[in-house]
Amino acid sequence: MDFEFSSQHEQVRETVARFAAEEIAPLVAEAEETEVLPRELFRKWAALGLLGVRNPEADGGSGFDKISDCIVREELSRVCQAFASSWSAHTHPLTRAMRTSRYYVAMSASDPTADIPDMQHSSCLADQS
Repeated sequence: MDFEFSSQHEQVRETVARFAAEEIAPLVAEAEETEVLPRELFRKWAALGLLGVRNPEADGGSGFDKISDCIVREELSRVCQAFASSWSAHTHPLTRAMRTSRYYVAMSASDPTADIPDMQHSSCLADQS
């Protein structure tokens, strides 16, 4: 079994490490002092393709595999765990929401008169897919 990163994984690691050092590191001290996450990070993460990393490209995500996802989290955490946690909290629920909405779209497409449960209670249905 080969435990080496692929060239794609290395490229993800190098890109995110450079981004974290250049874009995140300068913001950490002030964010820790004020206890406020800089909102501009979300635009920067999006521009780099880091929001929705596990979502398929056809759905607007980056289509990364689980290893790349872990590499992103590790490289962000290396600079600031709080920023990495915020990234994770805002990225990973999208994966479930997209699976859930696909489930509803498929359900409604097969029967347009179907009673679609409201999204507030969707997590139990998403787990069934």
